[in-house]
Amino acid sequence: FVRPDDRTAAELAQELAAKAGPKGLVARAAAGARPSAAPVAGARAEAVSALVNLGIDQSSAARAVASAAKQFEADAPAPELIRAALKEVSR
Repeated sequence: FVRPDDRTAAELAQELAAKAGPKGLVARAAAGARPSAAPVAGARAEAVSALVNLGIDQSSAARAVASAAKQFEADAPAPELIRAALKEVSR
Protein backbone atom coordinates (compact mmCIF):
# COMPACT_ATOMS: atom_id res chain seq x y z
CA PHE A 1 0.00 0.00 0.00
CA VAL A 2 1.47 3.31 -1.06
CA ARG A 3 0.54 6.06 1.36
CA PRO A 4 -0.32 9.26 -0.51
CA ASP A 5 0.82 12.52 1.00
CA ASP A 6 -1.67 14.97 2.52
CA ARG A 7 -1.88 17.06 -0.63
CA THR A 8 -2.83 14.04 -2.70
CA ALA A 9 -5.55 13.08 -0.20
CA ALA A 10 -7.02 16.57 -0.33
CA GLU A 11 -6.93 16.57 -4.13
CA LEU A 12 -8.61 13.15 -4.17
CA ALA A 13 -11.35 14.37 -1.85
CA GLN A 14 -12.01 17.40 -4.04
CA GLU A 15 -12.06 15.27 -7.17
CA LEU A 16 -14.49 12.78 -5.66
CA ALA A 17 -16.72 15.58 -4.41
CA ALA A 18 -16.79 17.09 -7.89
CA LYS A 19 -17.75 13.73 -9.42
CA ALA A 20 -20.54 13.02 -6.93
CA GLY A 21 -23.70 12.43 -8.91
CA PRO A 22 -27.32 12.74 -7.85
CA LYS A 23 -27.43 9.49 -5.91
CA GLY A 24 -26.86 8.16 -2.44
CA LEU A 25 -26.39 9.86 0.89
CA VAL A 26 -24.34 12.76 -0.45
CA ALA A 27 -27.09 13.79 -2.87
CA ARG A 28 -29.76 13.54 -0.17
CA ALA A 29 -27.64 15.73 2.10
CA ALA A 30 -27.22 18.28 -0.70
CA ALA A 31 -30.96 18.18 -1.37
CA GLY A 32 -31.65 19.00 2.27
CA ALA A 33 -32.88 15.66 3.57
CA ARG A 34 -32.37 15.32 7.31
CA PRO A 35 -30.56 18.69 7.61
CA SER A 36 -29.25 18.21 11.15
CA ALA A 37 -27.57 14.84 10.46
CA ALA A 38 -26.61 15.34 6.82
CA PRO A 39 -23.25 17.18 7.19
CA VAL A 40 -21.76 14.59 9.56
CA ALA A 41 -23.09 11.59 7.72
CA GLY A 42 -22.24 13.15 4.36
CA ALA A 43 -18.64 13.92 5.26
CA ARG A 44 -18.14 10.50 6.82
CA ALA A 45 -19.76 8.76 3.86
CA GLU A 46 -17.53 10.70 1.46
CA ALA A 47 -14.45 9.79 3.49
CA VAL A 48 -15.38 6.09 3.55
CA SER A 49 -16.06 6.19 -0.18
CA ALA A 50 -12.70 7.83 -0.86
CA LEU A 51 -10.86 5.15 1.13
CA VAL A 52 -12.77 2.36 -0.62
CA ASN A 53 -11.86 3.93 -3.98
CA LEU A 54 -8.21 3.75 -2.87
CA GLY A 55 -8.58 -0.01 -2.43
CA ILE A 56 -9.29 -0.23 1.30
CA ASP A 57 -12.09 -2.66 2.19
CA GLN A 58 -15.41 -1.16 3.33
CA SER A 59 -15.24 -2.29 6.96
CA SER A 60 -11.64 -1.11 7.45
CA ALA A 61 -12.47 2.21 5.83
CA ALA A 62 -15.52 2.69 8.07
CA ARG A 63 -13.49 1.87 11.19
CA ALA A 64 -10.71 4.25 10.16
CA VAL A 65 -13.14 7.10 9.48
CA ALA A 66 -14.95 6.52 12.78
CA SER A 67 -11.65 6.56 14.63
CA ALA A 68 -10.48 9.65 12.72
CA ALA A 69 -13.74 11.49 13.46
CA LYS A 70 -13.06 11.13 17.20
CA GLN A 71 -9.96 13.30 16.78
CA PHE A 72 -12.08 16.35 15.94
CA GLU A 73 -14.13 18.31 18.46
CA ALA A 74 -16.53 19.56 15.80
CA ASP A 75 -17.77 18.03 12.58
CA ALA A 76 -14.82 17.80 10.23
CA PRO A 77 -15.06 18.31 6.47
CA ALA A 78 -14.48 15.27 4.28
CA PRO A 79 -10.91 16.20 3.20
CA GLU A 80 -9.76 16.42 6.83
CA LEU A 81 -11.49 13.14 7.69
CA ILE A 82 -9.84 11.46 4.70
CA ARG A 83 -6.36 12.63 5.75
CA ALA A 84 -6.88 11.50 9.34
CA ALA A 85 -8.42 8.18 8.24
CA LEU A 86 -5.48 7.47 5.91
CA LYS A 87 -3.18 7.93 8.89
CA GLU A 88 -5.35 5.52 10.90
CA VAL A 89 -5.18 2.90 8.14
CA SER A 90 -1.41 3.17 7.91
CA ARG A 91 -0.98 2.38 11.64
